[in-house]
Amino acid sequence: MAVSLELMDVDAGNLVGSYATIEEALEIVRNAYSRHGEPGVQGLVLLLIREDGSQKEISSDLDLVRLAVGRQLMARPSWLIVAISMPWFVATHLTLSS
Repeated sequence: MAVSLELMDVDAGNLVGSYATIEEALEIVRNAYSRHGEPGVQGLVLLLIREDGSQKEISSDLDLVRLAVGRQLMARPSWLIVAISMPWFVATHLTLSS
């Protein structure tokens, strides 16, 4: 059973934070990526901390961003996912009627 989730900056050797839920941790990742781009998430690792003190890596670096952004997109309507992930499709296939 998990006790907490921790975000670590392994490049700097610092604990970014400890979180009760994965959503709390992923919100930090989304914010870092949106403010600083790829350099803002390099070296970040999300760890599951178990009751016995053992750790398991959940994700890191850009895979962690994909996990964070993917969860955010899943909460949006499907037409919005298409608009965000395939803007060329929207531009070439959808028109506004006047």
